Amino acid sequence: MQHKFENKNKQIGVLITNLGTPDSPTKKDLKKYHQKLEKTQDNKIKYNQKALNGNYDLIYRFNEKVLNPEEDLSISESSIKLKGYKDIKL
Repeated sequence: MQHKFENKNKQIGVLITNLGTPDSPTKKDLKKYHQKLEKTQDNKIKYNQKALNGNYDLIYRFNEKVLNPEEDLSISESSIKLKGYKDIKL
């Protein structure tokens, strides 16, 4: 994909994210996931348009809502536990 910009001195930022997966393969969860995905894509388009016009709103705030592995992560022979997520049985 090629883009042509009037001012080639402008800096462009690219945000790459993992949009996750549905909670389950049910119709309800797939619909919820699809709605969340559409909202995320709409927000991305709006942000990119602002950025192309020189308006860079701060999105990432350093160390905000970052998990602390010493307190929020537990790994054992039988499971992986991560604060805020369902336990993963091994």
